[in-house]
Amino acid sequence: MLKGKNVALFIDVDNCSLNFSHFDNAVNYIKESNNLIYGKAYGVSDKKNKEIIEATTKLGFDTACPLIKAKRSTKLLDNRIIIDVLDTVLSLNHIDTVCIIAAPADMVYFYSKLRAYDISIMALDNVDDDSLAFVDDIIDIGYVEAIKPVKKAKKAVEKTVKPAEEKPSEQKTPTSIPEGAEEAREADFIDKVNTAEEEIKKQAEEDAPYFDDEPLVEREEDADKSEEADDVPLINVMEREEEEDAQILRQIEKVKMTQKAAANDDEQLLSEIKRLLAEFNKENE
Repeated sequence: MLKGKNVALFIDVDNCSLNFSHFDNAVNYIKESNNLIYGKAYGVSDKKNKEIIEATTKLGFDTACPLIKAKRSTKLLDNRIIIDVLDTVLSLNHIDTVCIIAAPADMVYFYSKLRAYDISIMALDNVDDDSLAFVDDIIDIGYVEAIKPVKKAKKAVEKTVKPAEEKPSEQKTPTSIPEGAEEAREADFIDKVNTAEEEIKKQAEEDAPYFDDEPLVEREEDADKSEEADDVPLINVMEREEEEDAQILRQIEKVKMTQKAAANDDEQLLSEIKRLLAEFNKENE
């Protein structure tokens, strides 16, 4: 609470719907701890505000007539107050505090200007929070229905609607199998088995070694060797024949192993087909 200040009072009677009791409370509140040097009442008329006019006359205050009818009682700030406050502060150097009783408004810029001139501020608590931060003393004039604190409008928060999660479609098992469906499934399965069998045989043929009808040893070489046989000792001829026989035996063993591997592949294919047929029959039981 401010004390010992030289105060100038600016009170808007019309736009705040104030009566004499409100005016009198404001004057007494200021005089209780401070010096009321100057005052001005806005929007007073001879018909409605006779008591206030008489009180301002006794105190030596100024008065201002109401604004035009279109703006009367609209609970708007009377902009004449701002001009008069600045004029008073600049012309009367001994005024160090102003008391403003007016309709709710954004007073941040105006109050910041007064602070720049080292002027203290008394006001109602009906301004917004930012403006109220500049107020040094809150004055109490009694309950006034027309003067209510300004609440900042809350920004509408856009709610992002999440798309509904798609639920997996439930697969329903048919209660009865359509006629001919089972035969079609069986035929399709047999086709797949035959295709697999053909692919296995084709792969086995590609992997098998290639043999043609030509003898394992070229004939021209045999002829050359036979011509030279007379000149070669008998022991060397026998050793060569043994080596050739051993080579032929090794090639025969390779052929047998290949045929055996192919037979094993055929047996493996047959067992796989039997297994698949058994699973198919089990599923259709």
